[in-house]
Amino acid sequence: MSLVIIVIIFFVSLITIVGILYWQWKRVQSGKIEIVGLKHDHHDHESPITIRDIAILILYIIKHTLQFIIIQLSKIYFLILRKIKNLREHKNPKIAKILNNLKVPPIPPTVKSFIQKTIDETKQKIGRVKADLAHLEESIEKRVD
Repeated sequence: MSLVIIVIIFFVSLITIVGILYWQWKRVQSGKIEIVGLKHDHHDHESPITIRDIAILILYIIKHTLQFIIIQLSKIYFLILRKIKNLREHKNPKIAKILNNLKVPPIPPTVKSFIQKTIDETKQKIGRVKADLAHLEESIEKRVD
């Protein structure tokens, strides 16, 4: 819950900062504020910071913020899973025994994968080669006798 509140405060402050910067920039553009040492000509002046630059910066901040949130949520998720597993297995073995009895055994796949088919075919070929070698040895032994 506190993480959600922090994220909300972050986004509200980010929007406020962008709004203040835009408002001050409009005041400078309209001439209400004069910056000392800066010649301001409306016709020849191109803003050093464009809306595209601000958008790229905001997207960059949002990307890293979302990555941070996702990483923290996954960290909390795995910590909770570990604590539950620890509680279930070590603290209360009766519950662990009941849950192990409730587990359904995995269903063997009816469709074999490509790798499993290849392994089975190789085993069959090796078996055929062994059988052929045994048959060849028997025929050689019969000829010698």
